[in-house]
Amino acid sequence: VSVLYWAAKGAMGAKATKEPADPKDCSGGEHRRRSDFAAVARRSVDSQSTAAAGAPAPEGFVYRGGGPTMQGTTTACFSDGLLFRVVCGDVWGFYNDSHQFEMHITCVFGPDSKLLPLGYAIADQRHDDWFRFSLVVYPGETKTMCKGSYRGFKARFVAKPLSRAYRERTVGITGQVVGQQYDRVVQLAHGCRDVDTILRLCVQHSVPYVDLQFPPTAASLVDTDHDGTVNFVTMAAWLRPRDLARPAASGEPELFKEDVSPTDIGQGQLGDCWFLGALAALADHPASVRNLFVVHGSRDQIERERAIGAYRVLLCKNGWWTVVTVDDYLPCAGNVPCFARNKQDPTELWVSLIEKAFAKLHGAYSAIAAGDVLFAMSDLTGAPTYRFDDHWCAGTLDGDELSVTMSATFGAVVSFHDYNAFASTPVDNVGASDFPEQQKTRSGSPGGDEAANGDSQSPPADARNLTMFHDVQRYLAEGFTVLLNTPVGTSARAMRLHDEAGTVGLERLFAASGLGMSQAYAVLGARDFASADTYLLKIRNPWADGTEWTGAWSDASPLWKEHPEIARACGMDGDAAVPDATFWMSWDDAQKFFDGGGVCFYQPELPHPCIDYRVRGRFELGFASVALEIQAHCDVHAFLTLSQLDQRLRDHGIAEILPGGGARRTDDADEASERGMSLTNVMSEGDGAPGFGGVNAPGVGEQHGYLPA
Repeated sequence: VSVLYWAAKGAMGAKATKEPADPKDCSGGEHRRRSDFAAVARRSVDSQSTAAAGAPAPEGFVYRGGGPTMQGTTTACFSDGLLFRVVCGDVWGFYNDSHQFEMHITCVFGPDSKLLPLGYAIADQRHDDWFRFSLVVYPGETKTMCKGSYRGFKARFVAKPLSRAYRERTVGITGQVVGQQYDRVVQLAHGCRDVDTILRLCVQHSVPYVDLQFPPTAASLVDTDHDGTVNFVTMAAWLRPRDLARPAASGEPELFKEDVSPTDIGQGQLGDCWFLGALAALADHPASVRNLFVVHGSRDQIERERAIGAYRVLLCKNGWWTVVTVDDYLPCAGNVPCFARNKQDPTELWVSLIEKAFAKLHGAYSAIAAGDVLFAMSDLTGAPTYRFDDHWCAGTLDGDELSVTMSATFGAVVSFHDYNAFASTPVDNVGASDFPEQQKTRSGSPGGDEAANGDSQSPPADARNLTMFHDVQRYLAEGFTVLLNTPVGTSARAMRLHDEAGTVGLERLFAASGLGMSQAYAVLGARDFASADTYLLKIRNPWADGTEWTGAWSDASPLWKEHPEIARACGMDGDAAVPDATFWMSWDDAQKFFDGGGVCFYQPELPHPCIDYRVRGRFELGFASVALEIQAHCDVHAFLTLSQLDQRLRDHGIAEILPGGGARRTDDADEASERGMSLTNVMSEGDGAPGFGGVNAPGVGEQHGYLPA
C-alpha cells in the first residue's frame, strides 16, 4: 500500500490538534521506545510500562495502539489511519499505528530548505537540489525524521508486510529473555515434571512461570507432523501481556476487563475459525467462559499464580475434564498476538489464553488449524453434540430449481453457467432492496419467475424441510446451542455449486450475500409466522466484521415495512437497525446458503445444575472394562455418552494427555482403545440424583460433580 503526497509550504492535510505551548518540548514525557523489540530485552518481567502522553489522534480516528510518544499536530497518512505524521514546532516525526506493517517513508523537500536529519533518518541532496529524507518505522514506534524549515515537500508512504529481518531480530531478542526465564524454571524444578509442583515453586520464589510442557518456542507453533500444506506462522516473538501493544487508556493487562461478548473474538493468522466459532457461541453465556478458568485453591493463591503469568483452563478432551496449565507468553508479530485475541484490546487475555490451552492439548498451534465446530463445542462444554447435515439437506433444491431460487434471492436473473451476469450490477450493491418490484414471494424471498407470473404458491412443506425448522425451534426452546455452517470448498454442496457456477461465480454469490464461506454461524432464534407463510432464523456473524446478510429480511430489507407485525415480533420496527452482528434470514434462504450444521446439548441457563458423572474404561478386543448400572428413582432427562480418543490427537501422534494438559507423543500405536463413559443428568428442581453404580477395572479413574455453568 502506498500513498503519494505533494504540498506547498505548510502542513500536509488538515490540521487536527493544537500545537503544544512550548514547541521545543515534543516528548510528552520520557520517550517510550526507540524500537519495540529492543525494549523487550531491556524491560524486566515485573516492570510496568508507562506510555508517554503523546499527541491525540486526529478527529475521526482512534489509535489501534498506544498512540505516539511525541506531542504535536497529528495528521493521518492513510485514509484508514495506520500511519500518522506528528509535527512539533519544526520537528517532524511519524507514528506507526499498525500491527502488521512496517512503514517506509520518503519525504522530499524543496530547494532552500534548511533541515537536519534526526534519529534513524537517512538524508541526501538530489541533483535537482531537493533534499530527500528516508525512514522506516516499525509497529508501535514513534520516530523523528527531521528538524528545521522547508519550502514545499513531496511525501510517499509505503506499508509493507513485516520483513524477515525484522522478525528475526525480534525473535532473537525476545528469545534471549524467554531462554533466561526458561532456564530459571528448569533450575528451580530440578528434574521435577509435575506441573503443580513446578508452579508452586515458582510462586514461592517469585519466578516468572514458563510452561516446560508447552514452551514459548517454535516447537509449540508447528508440530512435527505438520505437512506444510497450510501456510503457517513459523517465526514469532513470544511476549508477555505487559509487552503487547495496547490501545490508549486500555490499562494494565487483565484476564477479563469488561463483559464477555462473542464480538470480542478476533481470529488472527491461524485457521482455527472452527474453534473460535464455538468459543463465540459459548460467549453468549459469559459465565460459561469465565468458568473455564479454574479457581484452584484460594483466591489469594490464584492471584499469586496469575501474577507470575500462570493460568489454569478447564477443557474436556476425550470425554474427560482436564485442567490445562499455561503460561501467558503469546506468539506475536508487531507486538500483537499472531493468533486469536480480543480485537479491541489484545491485553484482555481470555481469548488468547483459551486458544493457547486448546493448542497445548493438541501439541502445537498448527494442530488446531481446520476442524469441526461441533467437536470444539464438546471440548469446551463436555456436552454431546449431533450433526444434522443429512436432515438439513433433505428438503434442499438442486439443479435448475437451485439456479432459479438463487437468482430470486437477489432479485436478478443470474445464470450459474455465466457468472458474468453479475457484471451489470456491482456486487457490493446487489440486494433485495434494489428490486422492490419483486419483493412478494414465498417466505418473503424476492420473487423470481414465480412472482413474475403471479404464482406465489409455496412448494410442498416437505420440499421446504419445515420438519427441520421445527426441530431447530425445539432445540432453541430447550436452551441448546445451534450452529450452521456455510459450504467449504470440498463439501458436496460446494462441489455441486461449483459445477453450476464455477469457483468465481460461487465466491461472488457469497460475497454479494454478505456471508463467508467455510464459516460457522450461531442461530439465536427461530420464528414462524404461518399465516404469512414466513419462517425466519435469527443468526449471528461471530466475527462482527461489518458484513451481514444482504438478501430478504436483512436489516435493510423493505420486507420489514411491508410486514409491520412481523417486524414488531422480531424487534425490527425501529427507525434504523443497530449494527450488532446479528441478522434475520428466511428459512428458504438458509436452506440454500448453509449446507448443514448441528446442535450442542448444553444447557447453561437451567435454574438447577446438571450432575456430571464420568468413568474411564477400556475396550479390549470388544470387551469393556467398565459396567454401569443406572437406577432412576424419579423421572429424569439424561445423556449417556461413550467417548474415544480424538482422531485429531491420533493424527498428530499424541498418545496421552498428561497432567497439566501436556501431550505425550509415541511412535508405537496402542491397539487397545481407551474409552470414557459419562452420564449427564438434568434434574428437575428438588429431584434426587439417580442411583449410579459400576464395576471398575483397577486403576480406572472416575469424575463426578456439577457441569461448569
